[in-house]
Amino acid sequence: MAHTHSHDHEHAEEYEFCLQPQIEMKDVRCLNEERTGSCESVLIIYWYRLHAIHDIGEEISTTLHLNSQADGDPDLILYIPFSEAVLIKSVSIMGNGMSCPRSVKLYVNRDDIDFAAVEDLPPACECDLAHPSHLEEEEGSSIDYPLRPAGPFQNVSSVTFYFWKFRGGGRS
Repeated sequence: MAHTHSHDHEHAEEYEFCLQPQIEMKDVRCLNEERTGSCESVLIIYWYRLHAIHDIGEEISTTLHLNSQADGDPDLILYIPFSEAVLIKSVSIMGNGMSCPRSVKLYVNRDDIDFAAVEDLPPACECDLAHPSHLEEEEGSSIDYPLRPAGPFQNVSSVTFYFWKFRGGGRS
């Protein structure tokens, strides 16, 4: 029997589990970002991110990465508030070559995280990020990191990512 239906629903399913529509974009902020407001550009749906890179090329590729300021510490703190309580099962992180972070700490339901707080507060989760060589050859590849334990990631009103331990003196 011939296979006759369209596979357009695959992208709809991806969007169904995407939290991007619940993000309060006007309140997203990042400490130590190179360009103020650039943090919003990395919070796009994975499928669109890949197609933007392939359709537009290198020009948009550089805007889809969050870079730290050139002078000083490369660490970044990204705060993402939601319009309603959400369940976060995993996060998708895309690196930028060899200058990407080696680790990320996640803090849940805290709007007061800064560089002093990350030294004292235990995170809800810490992930060691894969080496860039584990990503696919094509630009825009990312890895999904399941969040364990699941408990802290239920009823989430905000999540804060602390990217640190950068590879090769990186900033992205």
